[in-house]
Amino acid sequence: MIDDWTETDRQSLASAQLVSARGAELCAVVVIVDEANQDARVQVPPVQALMTAKEIPGQSN
Repeated sequence: MIDDWTETDRQSLASAQLVSARGAELCAVVVIVDEANQDARVQVPPVQALMTAKEIPGQSN
């Protein structure tokens, strides 16, 4: 799955459920900006990101 920004990984979880319902498996998530915490991370496939939200100038996280 490819997404622009992840915070809670809800979209990743929903995508994994849809893919699973069709008999397949979501094997990876690619995002431009990753802001998800480790609690969200344990429920989704490996996440690759171009940057974290902390790396964006002016972001408070």
